[in-house]
Amino acid sequence: MSKLRIFIGFSEIANFVNSYKKGFEALGYKTYTVVGHSNKYYPNARYDVVLSEKNQFFRQIPGLLGRFLRSFNARLCAAFIFFKALARCQIFYYNTGGNILPFRLDYWFIKLFRKKLVVIFLGSDIRHWYLYQLDLERLGYDELFAPCIEAYRKQDFGKLKDKLERVNAAEAFADLILSQPGFAQLQTKPYNRVNVGLFLPDYGFAVPGRKHPLIVHAPSARGVKGTEFVEEAIQRLVKEGFIFDFRLIENMPNHKLLDLLVESDIVIDELNSDTIGVLSTEAMATGNAVLTSFMADFVKIPKTCPVQNTNRFNIYENLKRLIIDIDFRCSLANEGRKYVEMHHDICNLAVNELAWLASLNKSYDFKPHFTIKKSIIDYILKKERTS
Repeated sequence: MSKLRIFIGFSEIANFVNSYKKGFEALGYKTYTVVGHSNKYYPNARYDVVLSEKNQFFRQIPGLLGRFLRSFNARLCAAFIFFKALARCQIFYYNTGGNILPFRLDYWFIKLFRKKLVVIFLGSDIRHWYLYQLDLERLGYDELFAPCIEAYRKQDFGKLKDKLERVNAAEAFADLILSQPGFAQLQTKPYNRVNVGLFLPDYGFAVPGRKHPLIVHAPSARGVKGTEFVEEAIQRLVKEGFIFDFRLIENMPNHKLLDLLVESDIVIDELNSDTIGVLSTEAMATGNAVLTSFMADFVKIPKTCPVQNTNRFNIYENLKRLIIDIDFRCSLANEGRKYVEMHHDICNLAVNELAWLASLNKSYDFKPHFTIKKSIIDYILKKERTS
C-alpha cells in the first residue's frame, strides 16, 4: 500500500483536491498535490505545489519581457512537475479535467506509461447553459429551473469549444470519469457518479434544538441558489410573527463557515439545483436540517437522504414546518450525519474508486441520457467563433 502514490490536481474547486489528499493519506497512501492557485475560501489547505507561486520573481519584471518570462517559466515549471509526478505516481486524479502540458500531452504520457487517470467533472467545467435547458425541457423541469438557466446563461464559464475538448479528452484517455447527469449533456460514454467527499474528522457535529432556530443561507451565486426566493420566504415568516435568527453569508472562508454550521439549526442551500451540493452535505455533517432542490431519480439520490426537497414554490411551507416542529427538525439533523457517514466519507469513496480501477468487470452508475443534434453543436460553435 505504501508504495502507491496518487497525484491530485489542478483546479481546487469545492475543496475536492484537499479532501482527496486527506482521504488517501488517512488510508496510508502517499499523495502529490498540485494546484494552479490556492482557493481563497480554503486558506488552511496545504498542497505540495501551487503553480502561481512559482512565478513570484518574474512578476517584478514589466512589459513584454516580463510576460514572456512568466509564460516560459510557468510552462517549464509545469513540465518539470508533471514528469516528476509521472515518475512517482501510479494514479492521476484530474479535478475538473484540464491539463498541465500544452495540447494535453500529459494525457498521452499517462496512457503511454500505463498509469491510471481519473477525471472529475463538477458542473460548470462542462455544462453549457443552452444544452442544459434542452435537457430540462425533455425532462419537463425547464419551468421549475428557469431562474437557474437564466443565471447560467449570464455567467461566463468558458466556451462550448473548450468544454467539448475537455470531455473528449477525458473520454479518450481516462480510466474513470466521475460526473453527474445534470451537467453531462456533452458526455457520450458511461461514467460513475461524482460524490461530495468530506474528511469527517474536520467536521464537528451538534444539534442545538433551539425553540427559535438559527437559519443560514450561504449563496456562492445568488441567481443559481435562488436567494431572492429565500429572502421572500424569510420576510413573510417575520411578518407573520415567527421568531428566528437568519444569517445570509457570502465570501466567508470555509473553516469559519463550518464553525457557524455547527451552531446553526437549519441551512437553506440551492433552490434551483438538480443535485445535492457541497454546502448541503457539509450542513448535514454538522447537524443541520437542510432545505435544497434535487431531482432524486435523475441523479440517483438514495431514498434515505433526509434533505427536504425544496424549490421556490414550496420554500415557505417547508421552512415554516422546520421552525415550528422541533422534533422533526432534530430528527432530520441527526439522520443527516448518519447519511453523510454512509455516502460522503471521502475515505470510503477513495477505497471504492481504487477497487473499481483494479476490477476487471466494470459497471457504471450512468449511461449518457441525452443525445444532442450535431446541428445544434455546430450552430453554437459557429456563433462563438463569430462573436
